[in-house]
Amino acid sequence: MKQYPQIINSLLFTFCLLLANLSLVAQGLERLYVNMPDELNPILSKQNRLELLEYHKAHQVDSIKNRFKNKVILVKFDSVQ
Repeated sequence: MKQYPQIINSLLFTFCLLLANLSLVAQGLERLYVNMPDELNPILSKQNRLELLEYHKAHQVDSIKNRFKNKVILVKFDSVQ
């Protein structure tokens, strides 16, 4: 009879760990996007990627100029998938 509360507690603990892990993954993806090497995305500098992400977080549609002096807009950033 004492085994059931232990199973429930372990399942609840596992579920809480999974929820905490999902929030950490979203934070990590934003950091990876901003800190990626310029060789992988030579058109945008680190500062440009940070500005685009900040505009997206603030729900603003604003454009920045890339290294070729063209306008760049971040249309979608899916940090969950």
